[in-house]
Amino acid sequence: MHYAFGASIESQRIRDAPPQTDIVESITSWVNQDDKQQIYLLLGPKGSGKSTIAHTIARQFDAIVRLGSSYCFSRTARDKRNATNLFSTIARDLADYDPQYMKALWATVRGKRALRETINPLVQFDRFILIPASQMTCIGPVLVIIDGLEHSGSESARKDLLTTLAEKGAELPRNFRLLVTCRPEEDICAAFAGKSHVIQRHLKHHADSLFVPPPTSGQNQPSRPRFYPPTPPLSIPEFTRYDSSLGADSPTSDSTPISDLWSRDQRPEPRAKLTSGDDHDLLYGQAQTYATITPSSWKGQSIRLEGQSPHIA
Repeated sequence: MHYAFGASIESQRIRDAPPQTDIVESITSWVNQDDKQQIYLLLGPKGSGKSTIAHTIARQFDAIVRLGSSYCFSRTARDKRNATNLFSTIARDLADYDPQYMKALWATVRGKRALRETINPLVQFDRFILIPASQMTCIGPVLVIIDGLEHSGSESARKDLLTTLAEKGAELPRNFRLLVTCRPEEDICAAFAGKSHVIQRHLKHHADSLFVPPPTSGQNQPSRPRFYPPTPPLSIPEFTRYDSSLGADSPTSDSTPISDLWSRDQRPEPRAKLTSGDDHDLLYGQAQTYATITPSSWKGQSIRLEGQSPHIA
């Protein structure tokens, strides 16, 4: 049976927007519910955080041994990851995940070399997925994640794959959950439109992830543009007004530095921090060199204002 090595989520490196907690909670709730909507289709443009959400969900359910398989399509690896080996790869992962599935899969393909080598998505899904899955007796959800479905091939190449998911996905056992992320391509949206077993969720562009051009000089600088995480909830006009209202005598007794804005592998030099107290003018200037402060929710810290100086709550 064909297997796409390196396609699992664990093998990917994702630099994207911070996960959107409301979407993560929605998907988590759906996975744990006992209903007939087996497919969750997460649609969004490039940079909307789809892959980050998929990776967050994968880590969460892998930690509790509920991740049966994950498969990430790639625009640069279509020759190795495409519609011809998606379901055979998932089936082999599920066989490693569950002994009953392995036994049922082997009973299905034993002595049938042509079946094992098939690249037909419909045949693969029916024989490698549906038949073995129907014989599993495990209690609780089994999650499968497909990330970047739009990179599975051209419209003509992925037509059979989309038809299989849209038409045969309803036959999955009730405890099977299939999370699919992709851009809202016309043929993909049309294939899943009106399907009662499919939940569709549309993401907008994650405006809280800010494009930052790389510095033009200096050592240890990033070699290409990065997206950095959102900063505390003060826009530039708000921060400027707040900044101008402060004097040298601003209270600093309770000043506490806020943790670094960037992870270690993304951090430019000099290391920029936001602090409260007397040093905020200089350090805010450093931070402004690398990022624009937006009125987005601050994921890592919560901020409150006391008197004229910001403090960490």
